[in-house]
Amino acid sequence: MENTSLRNKSINLNFAAIDIGNSRVKVKSGKKSIAFEYDNNWERHVKSFLIQFTNDVLLIGYSSVNPLMLKLLLPSLKKINAIVIDIKNMVEKQTLLEYKHIKGIGIDRVLGMLGAMSFIKPPFITVDCGTAITINAVNKQGKCLGGTIMAGLATQLNSLTQRASALNTVELKHPKKTAGKDTKSAMSSGIITGTAGALKEIIRRIEKEEFSSKQVPIIITGGESVYVFRGLKKERSKTYLNKDLVLDGILWFIKKYNF
Repeated sequence: MENTSLRNKSINLNFAAIDIGNSRVKVKSGKKSIAFEYDNNWERHVKSFLIQFTNDVLLIGYSSVNPLMLKLLLPSLKKINAIVIDIKNMVEKQTLLEYKHIKGIGIDRVLGMLGAMSFIKPPFITVDCGTAITINAVNKQGKCLGGTIMAGLATQLNSLTQRASALNTVELKHPKKTAGKDTKSAMSSGIITGTAGALKEIIRRIEKEEFSSKQVPIIITGGESVYVFRGLKKERSKTYLNKDLVLDGILWFIKKYNF
């Protein structure tokens, strides 16, 4: 892929990225980023955020794992003075990351790995903490080795409160001690501590099986990443937090490659 020809015509370009997830949409341009739950006006919120960058030519790259929400958003994007790009088509042409041998891999997982490549060389492991938590390994040659998928923290919490009527909905908070002194703190501790422990064990096994037990850098992202970053960082110096890894992957691509 070659550099875009627009850049060769002295045109001022702005770039924006949209990540349409299962439970919310995230948008970023430059250093500004914002996230919206899917309420009644979320499409309008996205449009209002993006309009501030349309003084020059605006290139918007989007990724979606939610076809219904994408269908709702596209008409709003057409009302903005912008060029809108489905990033999936670009990703399929790139040669930096080898991933097509992994059956059923989602574009969000791929973009997370590519986002990591924008600032660190492989090998590494990405951990994306959203509705689901995906752990993905990449070797030194840029080949995806596969990964694991587990329920996200909020997903675990919602499932627990829905199935146990005696438990009220609680807000996740870092536990002061592992043994909670009330139901709410016990639930938070169980989910946060349990998830962090599961991630440590999954990463340890991946490193044993794929990297001869050598520790590789860990990049943690996603809306719930803050809950597990602290626990992993204590034991591993090369643990990095980047909440916008997928968005950064999109921005990196539309800036670097032809569309």
